[in-house]
Amino acid sequence: MTNQISQDFIALHHIGARGGSRSFPKNKYFESEMINVLYDADPDCLQIVKEANQNLKSKLIIYPYCISNKKEDVEFYITYDRNLSSFYKPKKMSFDYYYFSPSGYDYHFNKLAETTKIMNIETTTLDILLDQKKSDFFMPDFLSLDTQGSELEILDGSPVCLENTLAIVLETEFIEFYENQPCFEDILKYMKTKGFEFMRFTNTCEHTCYNYPIELRSKGRFTDADALFIRFPEYLQNTLRHNSSSYYKLAFIYISFDMLESALECVKIIDENWGLSKNLKYYRFLNEVYECSKKYTTYPKKFSDLLWRKQLKISQSKPESSLRIFLKKLGPLTKIMRIIHIYMLTLRKHLPFFFKYLKALNKLQKNEMEVLLKKNGFQSLSRLVYENRIKFYKRQL
Repeated sequence: MTNQISQDFIALHHIGARGGSRSFPKNKYFESEMINVLYDADPDCLQIVKEANQNLKSKLIIYPYCISNKKEDVEFYITYDRNLSSFYKPKKMSFDYYYFSPSGYDYHFNKLAETTKIMNIETTTLDILLDQKKSDFFMPDFLSLDTQGSELEILDGSPVCLENTLAIVLETEFIEFYENQPCFEDILKYMKTKGFEFMRFTNTCEHTCYNYPIELRSKGRFTDADALFIRFPEYLQNTLRHNSSSYYKLAFIYISFDMLESALECVKIIDENWGLSKNLKYYRFLNEVYECSKKYTTYPKKFSDLLWRKQLKISQSKPESSLRIFLKKLGPLTKIMRIIHIYMLTLRKHLPFFFKYLKALNKLQKNEMEVLLKKNGFQSLSRLVYENRIKFYKRQL
């Protein structure tokens, strides 16, 4: 199957693309080196999907298939809001969960999830498409799913694609909106067995159980979220994906989700095993980030070291010095000498601080790494690295 892994461009698959969106961040500087593969079973929305993505420079592929865990005819529940349609039957919740949307209206589950009709639909799997389309099918490097509860079935039905995928974003729920659907804890355990590590939620949604006037709205409970799972670089070492192309892709995925250290670790592995390549634009960008990173050598002190020094200081009780004994014998002169001593210590303490402060002012400017990230479309990562660095230097003052 390795001949169907794109050796250069990054294949981004998104299942449940009704609105034309995807979960992988868009970056205008590197979009031309992406392959945008979108799936939706509803033929009425495919034109919308195409229009929403036609201006992107990425290669666009749209598949009109319903993806599940096997090829069969199944019942599919069409809901009042079609975005909630699923293989799973929506539950009638004891609370009518309300979500105040950015568009300014109340999104409430019980009404919008009412089943308007049940239709039979033919399903297939990613692995079947892989077998049918041969070299025309690009193995997912990144996979995202928004399928209202059937995400685990889709993954379980395509072990070959899953084994070769580098990162996945899944819509997960913390309560059962559908009958017998897997929730977050089920997804977390499953993904761990497949070699994926949970990184964070890329998007969360809160609902309140009660309908109140807008002047009284506050926080609700977390009901669902998009969960990001990525493979660690070390995982690829004993797989068919142990090659420079896969590590470059993994590095770009990491950096696209604001994880600079992990991206650098991937490029370091490339440098040590195969040498850096300049074949693609995003390769060259990652090389530049990697080389730039070598200029920085300031590490925060480890808390374990600080704790060890404190314990050592407590355990070592020093005997009273001969100078202190002498000062005690001087009587009233001791106070005068103590004042002079305090004055000298204060002067000694604050002069270095003044010069240190002047030096720190220069560090408030964005450094070369932060400018490089921003220049290439990673504004949020550039801002994050800058803010963490400034917090560190402020603590040193």
